[in-house]
Amino acid sequence: MTGTTGTRRFPRIPVEYPLLAELLEEPEEGGFGLTNVVGLGGCSFLANRKFGLNKKLKLTISLVGKVVEAEARVVYENPSEKEKWEIGVEFVKISPFDKYSIEALFHNKQE
Repeated sequence: MTGTTGTRRFPRIPVEYPLLAELLEEPEEGGFGLTNVVGLGGCSFLANRKFGLNKKLKLTISLVGKVVEAEARVVYENPSEKEKWEIGVEFVKISPFDKYSIEALFHNKQE
């Protein structure tokens, strides 16, 4: 699931950035994680807990020198190493500025 190849609608790149994921319905229910891959359509990250399929999350991703916020929907939750979960989400709401910040990751990776 990582990498930029395949038949994805949006390319993804493997990058590790810290993030905070909060359930929109219950903001106090959340946790910190670390991205595996990030793309224009969504991302995956490692977390200490599951959130529930189709649940809506508010993500705050700490990129280098900026913070990106997005609303996202959980599309998969796979068990990972040592009681962690790989959470895959699709972005359902993201500002044009934050989307541009993610696009910049692709340009910076190519340089």
